[in-house]
Amino acid sequence: MKKGIFLVTVVLFFMSCAPYKAIDLTRVSLGMSKEEVYTALKKKPDNVIGSTQYGNDVLEVMQYTRYDAGTMQIAERYYLYFLNGKLKQWGRPGDWRKEADRIYEYRNG
Repeated sequence: MKKGIFLVTVVLFFMSCAPYKAIDLTRVSLGMSKEEVYTALKKKPDNVIGSTQYGNDVLEVMQYTRYDAGTMQIAERYYLYFLNGKLKQWGRPGDWRKEADRIYEYRNG
């Protein structure tokens, strides 16, 4: 009985030490649709950060998150910016509103 409990404890310990797989952003490329990104990353976004409209254009910001297996705290966050349903930029969080304006200005500049 003690060996069984010890074995389960050891297995759980090593499982908790294994890092979660990072979000593989090498699978995405600019111009992909939201559905293509979901397929490439094998999951839908964890959250919708925001959306805004510039005339006839719509900018949406989606969040993907990776959690640390040991602490279950957020290890990485990535924001993906879609203009009219197409991926225009991605990166770590910052001032997403400022980035949204910059993406739109670049497109129309």
